[in-house]
Amino acid sequence: MEANSLSPGIWNAIAEMVARNAAPGEISFHNVRKRDVAKKIIWVEEFGETSIPLVTFDFNFAYYDTQPSGSVTKRYDATADESDPAYHAKLLVPRVGQKVAILNPSGNRRFPVCIGVVQSMPGSYWSGE
Repeated sequence: MEANSLSPGIWNAIAEMVARNAAPGEISFHNVRKRDVAKKIIWVEEFGETSIPLVTFDFNFAYYDTQPSGSVTKRYDATADESDPAYHAKLLVPRVGQKVAILNPSGNRRFPVCIGVVQSMPGSYWSGE
């Protein structure tokens, strides 16, 4: 049988089967419904009771300290690593109701990770879409 001899109904059935088996979009946006600040995990409605870990890089910083004499001292340790908490910023767990971006790598809702919080104001992006 040649491909061009298939009826439109068969082509539609093939297209529907392919669409059903294709992985859904890997990045989706959801509102946080529950959070655990100590464990740094969140939950969103679409993933049910699957806890979602937060994923980010660590950040360090330098700051300036003004002495009473007026001199300014830069406080930064170039050799500081994860063992020196004085030079690390604290990770804030998204609040309930905040919109987050979820990466769902397999498309099967088994191993989702939160890759960030949407910082733009609702209605200020993707207008007219």
